Amino acid sequence: MFSSNRQYTLPEIGGSQGNKELSFGEIAKRIGRSEIWTAALFYGHAKPEQADLKKLSEVLDIPEQEFKRGFPKSFFPIRGVGLQMPPSDPLMYRLYEFLIVYGFPLKSIIHEKFGDGKSL
Repeated sequence: MFSSNRQYTLPEIGGSQGNKELSFGEIAKRIGRSEIWTAALFYGHAKPEQADLKKLSEVLDIPEQEFKRGFPKSFFPIRGVGLQMPPSDPLMYRLYEFLIVYGFPLKSIIHEKFGDGKSL
């Protein structure tokens, strides 16, 4: 089911999510993570702790060893893979457009209120 020579993503086991009729929010609650982080994990955009893998195994009824093979300790998320620019999906395009229009104004306001973050 899992291959160690490519990035593993949880949509491959989406049937388990669907068969149990669990939403990302329900899975998140059961594993003690946020809904957004949990959804990101399903797309390989978040890095799970070993404890997360154990909890996911229990919630989705999939052997923990399969998760550990798919998410070895050396795993790192590759964010933004597969996203066409500009996005063709209407919602993704609106989010992209928001950043194009308001990105620099938001950055300026954040710098005014909190600094540029370089002094941390």
